[in-house]
Amino acid sequence: MTRAPGLAADIAAAGHELGVHGWDHPYLLLRSPAATKDAIKRAWDTIADAAGCTPRVYRPPYGVLTTAAFVAARGLGMTTVLWTCWGREWAEGATPESVISVLRARLTGGATVLLHDSGAVTPGNPRVAFGALPMLLDECAERGLRVGTVAEHGIVE
Repeated sequence: MTRAPGLAADIAAAGHELGVHGWDHPYLLLRSPAATKDAIKRAWDTIADAAGCTPRVYRPPYGVLTTAAFVAARGLGMTTVLWTCWGREWAEGATPESVISVLRARLTGGATVLLHDSGAVTPGNPRVAFGALPMLLDECAERGLRVGTVAEHGIVE
């Protein structure tokens, strides 16, 4: 957001949901409550300023939710969201086919799917995740599942 602040506004204007993952990507069990709160608030402020609207969801790094993170997110009006299934596109040797194979096992109505769109975890994951998306959408269509935001699925308060 700090490098391309206009992008956040464009994403929000296109109807996408904005959320906070944190300012950085620490393992929260090793971070103090004050540092956790500061990092979440800093990310929330940056996204809100850039997008012109406030983020409504928070997903903790690594899916590890601490009391401090929950309280900080709640204090900012965010709902904490974890995932139901993940594609493991970050694993060494992952391919779009391996991602969809992993997802198929846990893909159900109301599922929240975790895929990463950056190379921060492993250099190949955006290519692998993006390559799996058409297959994921086809799988959802075959199962009669509607793809939507967490708000559309009634998760956000």
